[in-house]
Amino acid sequence: MANAFVAAFEILSFGAIIVLIVLGLGIIASMMGIFNFAQGEFVLLGAYITYLAYSRGIPIWVGMVAAPFLVGALGFVLEALIIRRFYAAPIVAMLGTYALGLIIRESVRGLIGGFYLTVPEPIGGSIDIGTMHISAWRFTIIVITLLVMVGCYLLLSRTSFGLRMRATLENPSLARASGISTPLMYGATFAFGSALAGLAGALIVPVFSLASSPSWSAVSGHSSVPLLAPA
Repeated sequence: MANAFVAAFEILSFGAIIVLIVLGLGIIASMMGIFNFAQGEFVLLGAYITYLAYSRGIPIWVGMVAAPFLVGALGFVLEALIIRRFYAAPIVAMLGTYALGLIIRESVRGLIGGFYLTVPEPIGGSIDIGTMHISAWRFTIIVITLLVMVGCYLLLSRTSFGLRMRATLENPSLARASGISTPLMYGATFAFGSALAGLAGALIVPVFSLASSPSWSAVSGHSSVPLLAPA
């Protein structure tokens, strides 16, 4: 019974990461009408940024906090320079994200080389529940995911930013006539969805090692977390 509970808990913690990835995908798809095939590579990028910060002697928490912001900033730039040009042709836009994903993945593959790169868990140890022992870090992942979900709901439903985002989604022409900068909203939306993927990568890299070859995929319809291997 104890082993079954621990196994279910580990599945739940991994599912929390998937929730972050899918949440970002859903925000981009519903708002912009395109499917981001580079979402998995944004996860990878968030994981690599966290590792890079740790390898430079920067506290791992700093790397984890920085990862979603840096990935989101990259997403904002990519949306403005490339993806924005193809909104009239969603299929072309999706192919563009696929190409961007390949570039990101192969770039990180070249930086990693043939090594397995590991990052320690920021919160080590376990939580004891009777005779059962569950990972403190996996529990933290679940808590952070729940907080992010609540935060996303409040952001989209209770703030002026969320109101402008929903207005742009419902009727872009009317939103523009009302003075809302729809290009800015599209860029912010893509950046937000990308940042969620970067956060997912930052949270999961202490559990899964960065490696030079794919070990598991097929989360986002493309290669999600394509260069992560069980630690």
